[in-house]
Amino acid sequence: MLLALPLNQALHGVAFCRTVFCLTAVVSGAAVAMLWIWLINGEFADVK
Repeated sequence: MLLALPLNQALHGVAFCRTVFCLTAVVSGAAVAMLWIWLINGEFADVK
């Protein structure tokens, strides 16, 4: 909530902050997906 109020204002750099926060969510989801693909891969599988 502390971050929501300043990011909702028309301030300089708000778009950059929003991008950074959104990118962290997207990149972490993509990293988890690639990790699962790597773990389940038939050739290099650690999980069977």
